[in-house]
Amino acid sequence: MREIVRAAAIVMLCLLPATAAARISTDFIRSVIRAHLPEIRECYDAGLRSRPGLAGRITVRFTVEADGSVSAADIDHSDLAAPDVESCLLARVRELRFPAIGGGGTIRIMYPFVFTPPAPPVNEPPSP
Repeated sequence: MREIVRAAAIVMLCLLPATAAARISTDFIRSVIRAHLPEIRECYDAGLRSRPGLAGRITVRFTVEADGSVSAADIDHSDLAAPDVESCLLARVRELRFPAIGGGGTIRIMYPFVFTPPAPPVNEPPSP
């Protein structure tokens, strides 16, 4: 069984300047993050090894610069209570690359990640 790491369906954006809004869509932001879920999942897997029932939500706030690099990332909110997983997640977010923002500008993004441990195995009845 695999654990579930969901990239949230809602991306909360704070855009600066307003012209940047047309440059990167929320769907594209979501797709960039989802492309990196295996690396993010590694952070959660490490936490699960020492705390098998670890579950919760971490909302990350990060800034995308005009060249598409992430210049800053921090935890906006977390109920995971796992500083090691949070630190690893921030490192992964800082490695993300987005397309360059035409016309310059900066985009601030808040993105929630939901971490759920694997479901316990279901015992199947023996075959006759």
